Amino acid sequence: MVYSHDHLPRHVHLRRGDQRIKMAFDRHSLNFDTMEIYGVGTFAEIKGLFRYLEANIVTLNAEWEKIHGTNDTI
Repeated sequence: MVYSHDHLPRHVHLRRGDQRIKMAFDRHSLNFDTMEIYGVGTFAEIKGLFRYLEANIVTLNAEWEKIHGTNDTI
């Protein structure tokens, strides 16, 4: 499950079972930085979650903008 929140920094939570990663991302470049990691036991699991985020970052950004607009001031 991936969902965005209404507070800055613009970020997402990736969740798969007990695994959770919180990532901040930039609307213009769509680059992202890890904020928090929980319940992930191996690098391969982290890599899988990163791949999922990379595959969905454009859609995720579009969803954010549908809700909050293109202005990052909340």
